[in-house]
Amino acid sequence: MKRIVSFLTSIFGITALCIAPNIAKAQADGAEQIIVTGMRISEGRDSVQPFISRRVTADFVWVQVICQSGSVNLVERTRELTQTFQNLVTKAAATPGLKLSGGDIDDGRIPIETLRYSEIASRQGAIDRFDLVLSLDTRPGEPFDGVVSRATEFARTFGVVGRSECRIGNEQKIGLRGVQGHRDSLLAAIAADAAAQQDRFKSQEVEVSGLEARVVAIPATAFEMDLYIPYKMSIRTRRER
Repeated sequence: MKRIVSFLTSIFGITALCIAPNIAKAQADGAEQIIVTGMRISEGRDSVQPFISRRVTADFVWVQVICQSGSVNLVERTRELTQTFQNLVTKAAATPGLKLSGGDIDDGRIPIETLRYSEIASRQGAIDRFDLVLSLDTRPGEPFDGVVSRATEFARTFGVVGRSECRIGNEQKIGLRGVQGHRDSLLAAIAADAAAQQDRFKSQEVEVSGLEARVVAIPATAFEMDLYIPYKMSIRTRRER
Protein backbone atom coordinates (compact mmCIF):
# COMPACT_ATOMS: atom_id res chain seq x y z
CA MET A 1 0.00 0.00 0.00
CA LYS A 2 1.71 3.16 -1.19
CA ARG A 3 0.85 6.72 -0.29
CA ILE A 4 2.10 9.67 -2.35
CA VAL A 5 2.91 12.36 0.13
CA SER A 6 1.82 15.23 -2.08
CA PHE A 7 -1.70 13.98 -1.22
CA LEU A 8 -0.69 12.71 2.23
CA THR A 9 -3.12 14.79 4.24
CA SER A 10 -6.23 13.41 2.58
CA ILE A 11 -4.90 9.86 2.22
CA PHE A 12 -3.68 9.72 5.80
CA GLY A 13 -7.13 10.74 6.96
CA ILE A 14 -8.68 7.86 5.01
CA THR A 15 -6.11 5.42 6.31
CA ALA A 16 -6.79 6.45 9.90
CA LEU A 17 -10.51 5.83 9.42
CA CYS A 18 -9.82 2.36 8.02
CA ILE A 19 -7.72 1.25 10.96
CA ALA A 20 -9.73 2.94 13.73
CA PRO A 21 -11.80 -0.19 14.58
CA ASN A 22 -8.61 -2.18 15.07
CA ILE A 23 -7.16 0.50 17.32
CA ALA A 24 -10.29 0.63 19.44
CA LYS A 25 -10.26 -3.15 19.79
CA ALA A 26 -6.62 -3.13 20.82
CA GLN A 27 -7.16 -0.43 23.42
CA ALA A 28 -10.21 -2.20 24.80
CA ASP A 29 -8.37 -5.49 25.03
CA GLY A 30 -6.31 -5.05 28.18
CA ALA A 31 -4.78 -8.50 27.74
CA GLU A 32 -2.97 -7.55 24.53
CA GLN A 33 0.68 -7.42 25.39
CA ILE A 34 4.14 -8.10 24.03
CA ILE A 35 6.84 -9.86 25.99
CA VAL A 36 10.51 -9.75 25.04
CA THR A 37 13.74 -11.15 26.39
CA GLY A 38 17.32 -10.57 25.30
CA MET A 39 17.31 -9.43 21.68
CA ARG A 40 14.52 -11.75 20.54
CA ILE A 41 11.70 -9.95 18.76
CA SER A 42 8.25 -10.83 20.09
CA GLU A 43 6.06 -13.04 17.91
CA GLY A 44 9.01 -13.85 15.67
CA ARG A 45 8.91 -10.52 13.83
CA ASP A 46 12.19 -9.65 12.17
CA SER A 47 12.24 -6.36 10.31
CA VAL A 48 14.56 -3.39 9.96
CA GLN A 49 13.66 -0.61 12.38
CA PRO A 50 12.59 2.50 10.45
CA PHE A 51 13.43 6.10 11.32
CA ILE A 52 10.18 6.82 13.18
CA SER A 53 9.80 4.89 16.43
CA ARG A 54 8.88 5.44 20.08
CA ARG A 55 10.90 4.29 23.08
CA VAL A 56 8.80 3.33 26.09
CA THR A 57 9.47 1.84 29.51
CA ALA A 58 8.19 -1.66 30.18
CA ASP A 59 4.87 -1.95 32.02
CA PHE A 60 5.86 -5.08 33.90
CA VAL A 61 8.68 -7.56 34.47
CA TRP A 62 8.35 -11.34 34.68
CA VAL A 63 10.75 -13.28 36.90
CA GLN A 64 10.98 -16.95 37.76
CA VAL A 65 10.37 -17.94 41.38
CA ILE A 66 11.95 -21.23 42.52
CA CYS A 67 10.98 -22.79 45.85
CA GLN A 68 12.49 -25.98 47.27
CA SER A 69 12.91 -28.04 50.42
CA GLY A 70 15.57 -30.54 51.47
CA SER A 71 13.87 -31.95 54.55
CA VAL A 72 14.84 -35.59 55.02
CA ASN A 73 11.30 -36.74 55.69
CA LEU A 74 9.30 -36.97 52.46
CA VAL A 75 5.99 -36.20 54.14
CA GLU A 76 7.54 -33.18 55.85
CA ARG A 77 8.96 -31.89 52.57
CA THR A 78 5.56 -32.10 50.95
CA ARG A 79 3.89 -30.32 53.87
CA GLU A 80 6.48 -27.54 53.89
CA LEU A 81 6.23 -26.82 50.19
CA THR A 82 2.46 -27.13 50.05
CA GLN A 83 2.10 -24.53 52.79
CA THR A 84 4.81 -22.37 51.21
CA PHE A 85 2.92 -22.47 47.91
CA GLN A 86 -0.31 -21.40 49.64
CA ASN A 87 1.47 -18.59 51.52
CA LEU A 88 3.04 -17.38 48.27
CA VAL A 89 -0.30 -17.28 46.46
CA THR A 90 -2.01 -15.48 49.36
CA LYS A 91 0.74 -12.87 49.67
CA ALA A 92 0.83 -12.13 45.93
CA ALA A 93 -2.96 -11.74 45.81
CA ALA A 94 -2.82 -9.22 48.66
CA THR A 95 0.02 -7.16 47.13
CA PRO A 96 -0.92 -4.57 44.47
CA GLY A 97 1.11 -4.84 41.26
CA LEU A 98 2.03 -8.50 41.75
CA LYS A 99 0.62 -11.50 39.92
CA LEU A 100 1.57 -15.17 39.96
CA SER A 101 1.09 -17.77 37.25
CA GLY A 102 2.18 -21.32 36.62
CA GLY A 103 3.89 -22.80 33.60
CA ASP A 104 7.11 -21.72 31.98
CA ILE A 105 8.34 -18.15 31.71
CA ASP A 106 8.71 -18.56 27.94
CA ASP A 107 5.23 -19.83 27.15
CA GLY A 108 2.12 -21.56 28.39
CA ARG A 109 1.48 -19.51 31.53
CA ILE A 110 -1.38 -20.89 33.63
CA PRO A 111 -3.59 -18.81 35.97
CA ILE A 112 -2.56 -19.49 39.56
CA GLU A 113 -6.19 -19.87 40.59
CA THR A 114 -6.44 -23.07 38.55
CA LEU A 115 -3.32 -24.75 39.97
CA ARG A 116 -2.68 -27.06 42.90
CA TYR A 117 0.70 -27.73 44.45
CA SER A 118 0.70 -31.33 43.19
CA GLU A 119 0.47 -30.11 39.59
CA ILE A 120 3.68 -28.08 39.72
CA ALA A 121 5.77 -30.10 42.20
CA SER A 122 8.85 -31.98 41.02
CA ARG A 123 11.47 -34.15 42.72
CA GLN A 124 15.22 -34.25 42.13
CA GLY A 125 16.78 -36.78 44.47
CA ALA A 126 16.32 -35.56 48.02
CA ILE A 127 15.04 -32.15 46.92
CA ASP A 128 11.42 -31.27 46.15
CA ARG A 129 10.69 -28.02 44.31
CA PHE A 130 8.15 -25.98 42.38
CA ASP A 131 8.51 -23.05 40.00
CA LEU A 132 6.17 -20.14 39.36
CA VAL A 133 6.25 -16.95 37.28
CA LEU A 134 5.95 -13.65 39.16
CA SER A 135 4.80 -10.52 37.33
CA LEU A 136 5.68 -7.15 38.89
CA ASP A 137 4.27 -3.86 37.60
CA THR A 138 6.94 -1.23 37.12
CA ARG A 139 6.93 2.05 39.03
CA PRO A 140 7.70 5.54 37.66
CA GLY A 141 11.41 6.25 37.91
CA GLU A 142 12.27 2.78 39.20
CA PRO A 143 15.32 1.17 37.52
CA PHE A 144 15.31 -2.43 36.34
CA ASP A 145 17.50 -3.47 39.27
CA GLY A 146 14.89 -2.02 41.60
CA VAL A 147 12.21 -4.31 40.20
CA VAL A 148 14.47 -7.35 40.55
CA SER A 149 15.27 -6.32 44.13
CA ARG A 150 11.55 -6.14 44.90
CA ALA A 151 11.07 -9.61 43.48
CA THR A 152 14.00 -10.95 45.50
CA GLU A 153 12.68 -9.41 48.72
CA PHE A 154 9.22 -10.80 48.05
CA ALA A 155 10.56 -14.33 47.54
CA ARG A 156 12.67 -14.06 50.70
CA THR A 157 10.05 -12.71 53.08
CA PHE A 158 6.58 -13.88 52.04
CA GLY A 159 6.48 -16.81 54.47
CA VAL A 160 8.44 -20.00 53.85
CA VAL A 161 7.81 -23.02 56.09
CA GLY A 162 10.38 -25.30 57.80
CA ARG A 163 13.46 -25.95 55.65
CA SER A 164 11.85 -24.63 52.48
CA GLU A 165 13.41 -21.64 50.77
CA CYS A 166 12.59 -19.52 47.72
CA ARG A 167 14.73 -17.52 45.33
CA ILE A 168 14.49 -15.66 42.04
CA GLY A 169 15.69 -17.50 38.93
CA ASN A 170 18.08 -16.13 36.32
CA GLU A 171 15.46 -15.53 33.65
CA GLN A 172 13.61 -12.24 33.42
CA LYS A 173 11.40 -10.74 30.73
CA ILE A 174 10.00 -7.27 30.18
CA GLY A 175 6.49 -6.69 28.88
CA LEU A 176 4.25 -3.98 27.51
CA ARG A 177 0.45 -3.80 27.54
CA GLY A 178 -1.81 -2.27 24.88
CA VAL A 179 0.91 -2.17 22.24
CA GLN A 180 -1.45 -1.41 19.34
CA GLY A 181 -2.74 1.62 21.26
CA HIS A 182 0.46 3.43 20.19
CA ARG A 183 -0.49 3.14 16.51
CA ASP A 184 -2.15 6.56 16.20
CA SER A 185 0.85 8.49 17.51
CA LEU A 186 3.24 6.52 15.29
CA LEU A 187 1.12 7.19 12.18
CA ALA A 188 0.99 10.90 13.02
CA ALA A 189 4.78 11.03 13.39
CA ILE A 190 5.29 9.17 10.11
CA ALA A 191 2.93 11.59 8.32
CA ALA A 192 4.78 14.61 9.72
CA ASP A 193 8.16 13.23 8.67
CA ALA A 194 6.91 12.33 5.20
CA ALA A 195 5.46 15.82 4.74
CA ALA A 196 8.79 17.34 5.83
CA GLN A 197 10.66 15.22 3.30
CA GLN A 198 8.21 16.19 0.55
CA ASP A 199 8.86 19.83 1.36
CA ARG A 200 12.60 19.19 1.18
CA PHE A 201 12.47 17.25 -2.10
CA LYS A 202 9.97 19.44 -3.91
CA SER A 203 10.71 18.07 -7.38
CA GLN A 204 10.38 14.46 -6.26
CA GLU A 205 7.59 12.23 -4.99
CA VAL A 206 7.92 10.87 -1.47
CA GLU A 207 6.08 7.56 -1.12
CA VAL A 208 5.29 5.63 2.06
CA SER A 209 4.32 1.95 2.08
CA GLY A 210 3.61 -0.61 4.80
CA LEU A 211 1.29 1.54 6.91
CA GLU A 212 -1.17 -1.34 7.19
CA ALA A 213 1.26 -3.38 9.36
CA ARG A 214 0.77 -3.88 13.08
CA VAL A 215 2.99 -2.17 15.67
CA VAL A 216 6.20 -4.07 16.40
CA ALA A 217 8.04 -3.98 19.76
CA ILE A 218 11.71 -4.85 20.19
CA PRO A 219 13.99 -4.53 23.25
CA ALA A 220 16.04 -1.35 23.27
CA THR A 221 17.60 -1.51 26.74
CA ALA A 222 17.23 -3.82 29.73
CA PHE A 223 14.08 -1.94 30.68
CA GLU A 224 12.79 -0.24 27.52
CA MET A 225 11.25 -1.17 24.17
CA ASP A 226 11.21 0.53 20.79
CA LEU A 227 7.81 0.55 19.08
CA TYR A 228 7.42 1.08 15.36
CA ILE A 229 5.37 0.33 12.27
CA PRO A 230 7.63 -1.39 9.70
CA TYR A 231 6.95 1.15 6.96
CA LYS A 232 9.22 2.12 4.07
CA MET A 233 9.77 5.58 2.62
CA SER A 234 11.14 6.15 -0.88
CA ILE A 235 11.86 9.18 -3.04
CA ARG A 236 11.04 8.85 -6.74
CA THR A 237 11.32 11.06 -9.77
CA ARG A 238 7.99 12.79 -10.31
CA ARG A 239 6.18 11.37 -13.32
CA GLU A 240 4.95 13.61 -16.09
CA ARG A 241 1.20 14.11 -15.95
